[in-house]
Amino acid sequence: MNDDIHISLDKALCVRSKISNYPLNQPLIPIPNGISVVIFENHDDIDQYFNSRDITDRENFEISNIISFYDFMLEVADMGFAGVWFYKKYPIFFSNYLSDIDIELPSFAIVGNDKYIGSAGAIIKPKSSMMWNNFDKTDKILRRFVQFVDNTPFNFKKELFSIVYANKSAYSTLYKGGEKIEVKYTTFPDASPLQGPYVSDIGAYCIFTEKELAENYLNKNVSVDKSPYKVEKLDSLISLMDVISNDFPFIDIGINPGGPRFQQGYFSNEMEEDYLIKTIFGLYKLKKSDCVMEYCEDSDTYFSLKPDTIESPNVFDSSQRGLNSTIKNPLKTVQGRTKSTVPRGEIDSVIQNIFHNSKKTDWGDYGGEPKDISSDSFLIFGFDKISGEAFGNNADLITPFLFQDIIDAIVFFYNLHFQFDYELRFNGYTNCYNLKIRGTKDKKLEDYILNEERLALEDLLKMILEDGYKIEHAEFLKSYVNRTSISLEIENCGYLGDLSVFNMDYLSNYGKNYKGSDTAERVKKLAKRYSSKIKNNVVLDDKVQKKIKILLGSSYNNLSVDSLIILETALKQFNHAEQRVSHDYAGITMKLCKVFERELNIMIFYEWRKIFSKKYSKDYLKTQLEEATSVKDETLHRLISFLQKRQKLELGSMYHVIKQLRKNSKDSILNSLNKYILSLNNHDFILSEEFLEIVKIITSRYRNGGVHEKIVTYEICREAFENIVFSENNYLKQLANI
Repeated sequence: MNDDIHISLDKALCVRSKISNYPLNQPLIPIPNGISVVIFENHDDIDQYFNSRDITDRENFEISNIISFYDFMLEVADMGFAGVWFYKKYPIFFSNYLSDIDIELPSFAIVGNDKYIGSAGAIIKPKSSMMWNNFDKTDKILRRFVQFVDNTPFNFKKELFSIVYANKSAYSTLYKGGEKIEVKYTTFPDASPLQGPYVSDIGAYCIFTEKELAENYLNKNVSVDKSPYKVEKLDSLISLMDVISNDFPFIDIGINPGGPRFQQGYFSNEMEEDYLIKTIFGLYKLKKSDCVMEYCEDSDTYFSLKPDTIESPNVFDSSQRGLNSTIKNPLKTVQGRTKSTVPRGEIDSVIQNIFHNSKKTDWGDYGGEPKDISSDSFLIFGFDKISGEAFGNNADLITPFLFQDIIDAIVFFYNLHFQFDYELRFNGYTNCYNLKIRGTKDKKLEDYILNEERLALEDLLKMILEDGYKIEHAEFLKSYVNRTSISLEIENCGYLGDLSVFNMDYLSNYGKNYKGSDTAERVKKLAKRYSSKIKNNVVLDDKVQKKIKILLGSSYNNLSVDSLIILETALKQFNHAEQRVSHDYAGITMKLCKVFERELNIMIFYEWRKIFSKKYSKDYLKTQLEEATSVKDETLHRLISFLQKRQKLELGSMYHVIKQLRKNSKDSILNSLNKYILSLNNHDFILSEEFLEIVKIITSRYRNGGVHEKIVTYEICREAFENIVFSENNYLKQLANI
């Protein structure tokens, strides 16, 4: 029977648009996180489907044979589709083996009722597997095909529902100013799925746009006794938001948990005048005055919040592929001396020796103090998902967890951490929400899962020994632990030296969270020192840099070393990129956008901030911020926050600031910035309408186009390189001509 299904799938038909090359598709209820491709058994079924969907422009579609369903699965998954609907027959789900270290694409398909298709055809049912969820790809295809009335995913003027306690005795109680406040709304640990593991450690309140969604969620999450809870219509959304944001500011609020991913969202009260709603389609404002949603065009400038499954996808970041480590001896615990790879014939014995002869056999063997941290230390920043505590092995009891190198970290997970997870799954545990999770008590199953996890780590170690350590290997470790471990979420990991070069933004924000900590201070100090050292001693590719010099002319000398490194990496990746239909090139174009954004900050805004801070006091800025807030001047609000070093200034924000400058504002802060820009050689260009249009194009088409709207095609990627770097009068050359 399995073989028959395999044969019928290979003979199936696919219908593609001649314009976009995308196959016919539709949302599929069993696959809530994405969109499914529709395939057909015969031409009659295609005609029937066209008629049912009222498709009248059939001349714009072409029909082709699938031939190999496995190849077809990989192709459409690469586009961002989450599954397949075999018309009038059954759904097909994309899946991965538990031991897969790289899940950028699925490994096999689950067909209909418990049938399985792999690369060679029908396969037996894997003992343990997971659904393929690559949000980095699937969210982009959702953004392309899902459309809403008035371009907003929610209508908060219609009926809204929440889950409340049925009995007043169960209400949450808070004392504020001596007054007792009772809240009937209840929290659930997974009530804000878009935030994933980054949801509040006491859960989230939930709001539903349909009563049925609320009832389904309650039935799914409370399977034993539902009497303490009930679904209730909201009297006023804004009233509820005001109560929660004022009295319970650290508790999250999710929208439509349990529903399809494109119908979900979550609230933030980051802005004082309006509420913010985050969805996979971007950021929206919710006006308190009339409960109307507005899309934030410059959404990236607002969200300085904790990560979520939108900004931090659950899989490997493909932009990290091929990046070499800056560390001279990244495998010092094994090789000590060199970056050299291990001969193939020795790898198996080396791997066995590493895992089974480790002297670190207990958690107490992994102590790490500030004095032990160096640029070639491998650090894991994260938190315990069960207890809510930081993942660290220092006296401060904060993240990061210190390892000698990546092999030391892999051994830790192999011998200790995944064994710890094993015991939790087997015996059960109580989480930070005080919910008791039952154990499986299934030794055979848990043995299998542990074995799969260890096989994945062995595969990762084999990659490292065969190819030499690269930045991507740390990314693989992070993504694998995050999708398999029930007790740990890794926010970032890698050698401190590499992080200081490729991820300094994260380290800067990390330091803000742990002021006064010896460990944090050591990490920050070493990161800054190593970053400066790399800048002074960086070894750039002469061939690539010569090309960049020709393209930029004298402006080349005005670029920072970091930008040259990023630009060199982007050029190398672009030169090696294959031109594939519907493949996403956002990881490459983002680097170009990052260079432009960095240099605009360095050349103008950072230098101006130094001058401004010498002239104006902190109290003055505080007063100006209050005034900007009172008149709801969001642009000035963000600019002042930047001057206070509370918020980064990204392209969207810079666009609005420069736009304000062109209006001849009388504001003293804007006048100060304008005066500084006028002192630059290229001030006419910076203050021109042309420059505003350039910033808008880079933000909306080359960067946000890959984040909020659709995939970045090869053609768009080429266009970005042409405009930003390659053309005679390229954007970067004009910007750096100071």
